[in-house]
Amino acid sequence: MGDGVNVAARLEGINKNFGTTICISSNVAAAAGSDIVARPIRRVQVKGRQHEFMIYELLGIRDSSDPELAAAAGIERLCQMTRTASDHFERGDFDHAAQRYEEILRVFPQDPVAKSLLAMCSAMTRA
Repeated sequence: MGDGVNVAARLEGINKNFGTTICISSNVAAAAGSDIVARPIRRVQVKGRQHEFMIYELLGIRDSSDPELAAAAGIERLCQMTRTASDHFERGDFDHAAQRYEEILRVFPQDPVAKSLLAMCSAMTRA
């Protein structure tokens, strides 16, 4: 199985863990650049890969006239808030990351990514 197929298969399972619909790798996010709206979730290491990579949730296509593909209202704000929380999380600053994920949940109360990562922050601070 090629590397791209392996990563895609692993990302499908990751979607279930975070309650997302479409997760993409850092390579895909970089290749798409500003054409997409995506937010960081966390760094992962998948079976068959030696190195960790950041995964992103794909939230829409910028400037799309198709309502199925266009980013919903408020998504840019969610992305910015998530980037801030993710920066803290990836540095191992779980207390501040938890505060940022709590802020996300005040604005976007049903956000599954923030809920999952807030739980991870709590587990890391208890460890």
